[in-house]
Amino acid sequence: MKKAFSLIELSIVVLVIGILTAGVIQGSILVSNMRIQTAKSLTRSSPVNSIKDLSLWLEAASVDSFDLTLDDASNPSSNSVNKWYDISPYMVKNHATAPETNNKPTLTNNAVNGLPALLFDGTDDILNNADLFTGSDISMFAVATNNAITGGGYRRIISGYDDGYYYFGLSNGSDQFTTFYGDGSWVDLNATFSGSATMYNIPKIYSSVLNGSENAGYINGTSVGISTQSPGKKPYLTGYSVGSFSSSATAQPWSGYIMEIILINRAITTEERKSIESYLGQKWGIKVS
Repeated sequence: MKKAFSLIELSIVVLVIGILTAGVIQGSILVSNMRIQTAKSLTRSSPVNSIKDLSLWLEAASVDSFDLTLDDASNPSSNSVNKWYDISPYMVKNHATAPETNNKPTLTNNAVNGLPALLFDGTDDILNNADLFTGSDISMFAVATNNAITGGGYRRIISGYDDGYYYFGLSNGSDQFTTFYGDGSWVDLNATFSGSATMYNIPKIYSSVLNGSENAGYINGTSVGISTQSPGKKPYLTGYSVGSFSSSATAQPWSGYIMEIILINRAITTEERKSIESYLGQKWGIKVS
């Protein structure tokens, strides 16, 4: 009887553990779903939807934002991204597409603030678009996490090309936010902003407002510098690349997560910039100053 009773007790313990484990898993799934639904609600109600001259809006909180390839059926969080859809409310869309199978970033669930994000491997992941057109004054926002070691070389979140060149990412030999443009010599307007050295593996909101000869940069809503050099040639972009340089997937590749990118085809006001940064901070769990 004692042995049978012990087996019954053991069965009860196993059953209780199973119930508790199932509850934890279900609770975790519920929390994850709630975070995603909240993020979707923030996206729908954000000021980005009504802002004038919005040219590009890429965001990772919804699986509907992507065309995916399931790499591993046993691991739903492992998905190669074939295309990142532009969700801007305007008719003209500027989707970003992977050029080759081995150049695809990975959509990773529960990556940042409980939300999905695109993981770029720091080697050859890239998404391209050849149709985007902008004027010479633009405003750029990106939410990203740098996983590269300090001194890992120039690393591009997004860059533009054609008549002029536009760079938005981190600079060579440091962890400083850098954004500049020029005529291919990369000397016309180069703003390497200080005050941003502690960037490793921490999600940040990077912002830049390019207005004539003035290029102002912000991290999490705080100004980190203004360049007022006169450019030799202003960019008129007819395409862009996410995660690397347009001419080569292995040139200056991004290493880490990219969660959201917003491009506006003009220099926005301070009030507009702050409202967009506030939305991004609330959505991705980043404190904005």
